[in-house]
Amino acid sequence: MIRKNPFNAKGLKTTQTAAEKEYIPLSTIEKVIEFCPTTEWKLLFALIRSVPIRMPSEIKELTWSDVDWEANKILIHSPKTRAIGQSARLVTIFPLLKQWLEKAFGDAEEGELYVFPSLRLNSNLSTTAKKIVLRAKVEPWIGKTWVNFFNSLRASTETDLMDAHGLRRACQWAGNSAATAMKNYALVRKSDFQDIGTAGKSDANCAAIDTTYAKCTAESASMTEQKSHKKSTIENGRSLPCMTVGVEGLEPPTLSV
Repeated sequence: MIRKNPFNAKGLKTTQTAAEKEYIPLSTIEKVIEFCPTTEWKLLFALIRSVPIRMPSEIKELTWSDVDWEANKILIHSPKTRAIGQSARLVTIFPLLKQWLEKAFGDAEEGELYVFPSLRLNSNLSTTAKKIVLRAKVEPWIGKTWVNFFNSLRASTETDLMDAHGLRRACQWAGNSAATAMKNYALVRKSDFQDIGTAGKSDANCAAIDTTYAKCTAESASMTEQKSHKKSTIENGRSLPCMTVGVEGLEPPTLSV
């Protein structure tokens, strides 16, 4: 016999607001990557700072067949939103991610199915990731409590995408709504205070990003042949389900205020 209804208990807090997260510059992650022990770890840091993914759930199902080299897109599976009909989303392969994705694909064993064959089985990713950051001795993580380690990276990535590509695209790539993005992932950077009154600076940054992205869309002939060969090997070894994703993305349309 119980005296109280257990379902009346107040739920646990599962999300943090943007004010509780730290903005991590892309340049910081590039320094951290230099201290990563394996290509797989380098790719992981490149992925979580290029694509606003949920860690660690969204790397476990990622396979090489989810990478569309020709269209420069990657399919991210989302176990968290699968129950509400949003099982996956298409995301652009950005320059830093493209660099290490190609490297990892070249180093992968013949017939390997998963992009993260070892790390997807690691139940203690955050602890090892923090040790790598400590070895790199980079700010702003020195002396931090690490409470929002992966969440800060997700928020930093989505913040940059909002500035460079707009709220609509950032939310589609992150797999969340505009309201969630503004409440939990829109960070205020130190440079935001310096940018006030500087006309044209934001446009120049966007142009630089677009130029870098355009340079990374060209594929070499040798890499194309290698990718096609490995892809055929993977598909012959295991039949993978096909998934069609709508042009408008998986997020419902939202109104900007």
